[in-house]
Amino acid sequence: MRGKFVLSLSLAFLIANVPSMVKADGGTVRCSERRGDLSVTVFTSPAPLCAGPVDVSVLLLDAKTGMPQGDVPIIVEAVSFERQRRRFVRAATIESATNKMMRAADFELPAGKWHLDVFVGDASKTSPIGFDADVAESIPSWVDTGLWICWPFLAMGLFVAHQMLAGRRSLRPSST
Repeated sequence: MRGKFVLSLSLAFLIANVPSMVKADGGTVRCSERRGDLSVTVFTSPAPLCAGPVDVSVLLLDAKTGMPQGDVPIIVEAVSFERQRRRFVRAATIESATNKMMRAADFELPAGKWHLDVFVGDASKTSPIGFDADVAESIPSWVDTGLWICWPFLAMGLFVAHQMLAGRRSLRPSST
C-alpha cells in the first residue's frame, strides 16, 4: 500500500512538471480581446517566463464563426523597461508555430521587465494589444539536464523500496 502511494505521488510530480519543460505553442494566457470581427488571444511560453528563448503565440479567430484567421498579419514587439534601447520586433507566422491554428514569434529575451505589444492587421492603423511581463533569470543548465539524468535513479529507488516492502510482507508469519 505504501509503495503504491509513493509511486503515485512520484508519477503525479513528474506529470505536473514535464509539460513546463516542453516548448510548444500556447502556454500562459496573457490577454484576450475582441477587435472588430476578430477574437485575439495571446499566449507566452515557458511558464513562468525566464531568460532565453521565449515563444509568443497568437490565436486569431473570427468572432462570429470561431474559425481561425490566417490571412491577417501579426507583429509582436518587445521593449525593455530597464533598457529603452532594447527592442525586438518579430512577425508572428504560421511557419514558426507548432500548432498551425496559431501564429508564433520567437524571441531571445534577457531577464528583466518587458512590455509586449501585439499588432493585428496594419500596425500603423491599429492600436496594439499590450501587456507587461517579468522575465526571470534562466534556470542553470545543470538543473535542466539534471532532471532528465536523475529520473531513472528515482524509478530504480522506487523499485528497490517496493521490493524491500514486498520482502518484509513475505517474511511475516501467517496467522493461519
